[in-house]
Amino acid sequence: HHHIIGLPYTRMATSFHHVGIIGGGGTLGSAVVHALLEDRQSFHTVTIITSSDAHSEKFESLKEKGAGVVRADYDDMDSLCSAMKGMDAVICTVSHAGFGKQTLFIDAAIKAGVHRFVPSEFAGDLDVPEYRSAEVNADKIEIEQHIMEHANKGRITYTFISTGPWTDWGLTSGWLGFDLKNKTVEQFYEGGTHMFTTTSLRDVAAYTAAIMRRGPHNPSTENKRVRVCSSQTSQKEILHLLEKNMDCTFSVLRDSSVDEVRRSLVPGSSSWGRQYLHTLIFGGPGGFDPINKNDFKEVQTESLQDIIKRVTTH
Repeated sequence: HHHIIGLPYTRMATSFHHVGIIGGGGTLGSAVVHALLEDRQSFHTVTIITSSDAHSEKFESLKEKGAGVVRADYDDMDSLCSAMKGMDAVICTVSHAGFGKQTLFIDAAIKAGVHRFVPSEFAGDLDVPEYRSAEVNADKIEIEQHIMEHANKGRITYTFISTGPWTDWGLTSGWLGFDLKNKTVEQFYEGGTHMFTTTSLRDVAAYTAAIMRRGPHNPSTENKRVRVCSSQTSQKEILHLLEKNMDCTFSVLRDSSVDEVRRSLVPGSSSWGRQYLHTLIFGGPGGFDPINKNDFKEVQTESLQDIIKRVTTH
């Protein structure tokens, strides 16, 4: 009967002074690293764990601000374990391609004595039944179950952070279906009036830092899902603000019901996952209640107007 652990995490930890970020060079990861580095009093070391070259120039500006960078083989327990040695908390910000590797990340974190592991969620509220049962979220659910099992045995603690889609990145990258260059909207769901919950990257990072600042034994963050947001809005409201800020008119290419869109999807096609997520985000269930917003009054969130002003002034 083999245990993946010698010792449970050091219960001595009174705060998360030493934090690791897996995938800290990416879109979300680098935002989180920046937020942590703004508070050196709380976070003494902020270290990016990466599978790419630690000397890559994408890390230069983060290193200049004080981040450490350590390379690890994402498929090797010992390599991950030695990268995480001495860390109080590890935040995973890998993108979709890396979700499956998190089982090993968690096992390595336990072996290294890490106290808190934050898996790569940062999206919809997976306790909302429509999100939970969606095939597109199966990898995330598997990871949740894996870490909860270990947490129930006292080996590690977790925080799941639900933010909805990232407002600013979602608009500039086109992921949210608004094409700022061609001034089109790919698809409205039922008139674009359903409310959904969304958070700017800056605010996702600010909330993540605030959660870390609470330390290890905080009842609102330890082994909990934390639901936060910058704003609750609708496709229609975003469209209105874009048109106002850009002083132009967008054309909505399609407007249909969730069922119509789902029937037209081709499973396994490159756009399937994104479009299915859109049916959840814009079709009703995406308006989850960001109940923990009030627990984090210290986080000054950006208003939707400010976010849209920022993405439309290049």
